[in-house]
Amino acid sequence: MDGHDHELRRLRLEAREQLEEAEAAALELSAATRTLGEALLDAGRQGRSVAVETGSIEIRGHIDHAEAELIQLTSVDGRSTSIVIEAMTAVHVVANGTGAKRVGRGHPQTIEALLREWVQTPTEVEIGRTQGRVVRGRVRCVTPTHVEVLDSSGDSWMIPHPALAWVRRI
Repeated sequence: MDGHDHELRRLRLEAREQLEEAEAAALELSAATRTLGEALLDAGRQGRSVAVETGSIEIRGHIDHAEAELIQLTSVDGRSTSIVIEAMTAVHVVANGTGAKRVGRGHPQTIEALLREWVQTPTEVEIGRTQGRVVRGRVRCVTPTHVEVLDSSGDSWMIPHPALAWVRRI
């Protein structure tokens, strides 16, 4: 190998190192600037299972739907739970996923929109709050400030929107 070949090889190695550094910096920037919703969407697309902590409970499952404000998990037993991202206190993402998976996007984008859909059907629901016990009943109405739920005894619960953590049909 003459001096030119040696210099050419050195330059190629240097260029490869610079490309690897640029790729690593781009990945670091991408990870540092994404929102929690985007991170959860990525985890869902990788088929990773998650454990979401909100209030005093933990909800486990796979992400089926992700928006900026709301995700939907399906547990092993098939129960579907919609969770407000801002109400999460932590998310544990399992390292090994099941592989690429389709995650839904689109309507409903907020927990209020989902509850408005449920007003039209006499569905029994569970509503988890950021603090306090779970409320069970039928959604009576969704106002600009709160949700009204009628429990099995006919009592009415008024839950302010900021207190909504998660909902599921029972």
